Amino acid sequence: ANYKRERERERLARERKEKEKEDRQTDMEKKEAVCLEGRDGVIAAFRNHVSPYKSEFYESAGMKFVMGKRDGPYIFGEAGPGESAPKLLNLHCNGGVFNMGHRWKEGWEVLQNAVEEDHLDIGNHHLLSRPRAELGVRLAQVTPGDIRWTIYGVSGGEAVDLAIKMVWGYSGRRKIIVAHGAYHGNTGLSVLTGDSKFLSPFNMDQATDTFQRVHHGNTEEILAAIDKDTAAVLLETIPATLGMLVPPADYYPRIRAKCDKVGAQLIIDEVQTGMGRCG
Repeated sequence: ANYKRERERERLARERKEKEKEDRQTDMEKKEAVCLEGRDGVIAAFRNHVSPYKSEFYESAGMKFVMGKRDGPYIFGEAGPGESAPKLLNLHCNGGVFNMGHRWKEGWEVLQNAVEEDHLDIGNHHLLSRPRAELGVRLAQVTPGDIRWTIYGVSGGEAVDLAIKMVWGYSGRRKIIVAHGAYHGNTGLSVLTGDSKFLSPFNMDQATDTFQRVHHGNTEEILAAIDKDTAAVLLETIPATLGMLVPPADYYPRIRAKCDKVGAQLIIDEVQTGMGRCG
């Protein structure tokens, strides 16, 4: 019996190696066969080398669209076989929004002047910087109350990461209250505040004990969850991926009052409002 089990393990190991060899060969063939000719070539290359899931999603929806040139409110697609390039009016109001239009002339001129006349580039974040200092002063002048500090970041997720670290360090508490179906980013801490579909592919479902979920817009549920162990409540005023949900008019004032009562912080993620999604 032991001899048979050993032979079976050896057989399975050989099959596994053969399968891995075939997969590597298939991958090499995909690399060698890359053709970026036309729209369909880009779709195939994107599927094989960037994101198969995004490609499959768009293809399943019948949307074979690849961004081409852009101008003002319009976005043009790359042409398919025997087709002319589609021209679309860009009304996208979630991520990747161009509030001033594509290739905004005045903004483009500012960038050109910064590079050509002011001799600026991406800079070095280790050093002091006049433009960052000037922007910090202007932001302090237009923000309410005694806010006078600015921390620069590259994404909403990074901003949420920092906010969570700050409330943990400031309060000494750990519990963060978030909404079911929320989306605050895909970075280290922000992804833990989001929907399980962003966590399960990375086996992170069990790493969220610190984050208590409530239903967005349910005032009584969230008020009951806020207690003396709460470090912060983190909410989107306009959800990114949950639909156009409008909470009761007294929702945020009542949450603010309960947070103040127990010494918790209220973190408002306004990436979507900042994009002009509410008009």
